[in-house]
Formats: sequence, C-alpha cells, structure tokens
Amino acid sequence: MIAHFTKLVLDAEIVVNDYNLSVSSYVEQEDIREVVNIKKLNAEIKQIVVWETECAKR
Repeated sequence: MIAHFTKLVLDAEIVVNDYNLSVSSYVEQEDIREVVNIKKLNAEIKQIVVWETECAKR
C-alpha cells in the first residue's frame, strides 16, 4: 500500500459503500497545506509596516 495513493479494499467494504468504486471513497488525499507560524508572520508584517512608514516619511 502507498499512503494517499493506494489501498487494499475488501469486498465487504465495497458492498457497504453501495459498490462505489471511486478511489476517493477509499483513499484519503494527502494534506499538503503549508503550516504557517502566525506569530512569526505577524511579526514580519509588523516589521514591514514600520519599514514602509519610515520610507513614507522620507
């Protein structure tokens, strides 16, 4: 078995799923979302705002 790609399914599970052979009914998609450190991101945004404010004064 290859995670998020293949899965061995017993006949009984197919019957329970009304003979649905759609891959997405049996294989869960991999979560590829980026993990964001919100505190770090907010600190970076704060620095950018300070920098932009200083540039605007010039």
